[in-house]
Amino acid sequence: MKKYNWKRSVGSLLLAGVLLTSGAAVRAAEYDDVILEEETIAPRYGIIQDHKALLDINDSNQAHCKAYAIVLSGYTASIVATLQRKTDAGWLTQDAWGATGQEATVNETVRVPEGYRYRLKLTVTVRDQNGKTVETLTEYSSIVP
Repeated sequence: MKKYNWKRSVGSLLLAGVLLTSGAAVRAAEYDDVILEEETIAPRYGIIQDHKALLDINDSNQAHCKAYAIVLSGYTASIVATLQRKTDAGWLTQDAWGATGQEATVNETVRVPEGYRYRLKLTVTVRDQNGKTVETLTEYSSIVP
């Protein structure tokens, strides 16, 4: 009569369990990475429907600055468009403009000194009908030369 080796059976079951759970953990980790990447593509705003900061500097050193934000009905957007110049000390304010409304827009042209790099910073603050701040964002245009 053959003797049953229960230690071998238990060991085989434990090994199978480890292999099965480690495979599932690897698949779960891969899945989590995919979800994380999707969540970090773009921020989600509930009230701000559209926004943009655009900067163009022509050959005559005229900086065309356009910034806007559009929010849902019943809310007010306050925007500040800040033209910034890059120096050794960091980004310094060259000029700034503001606007308020459901569709707030700044569209300005100014002459800028050459030899610097510039960007337009857009800051949006959204308030409800009671004046309470409910959403904010900051966005930068591309850096121009």
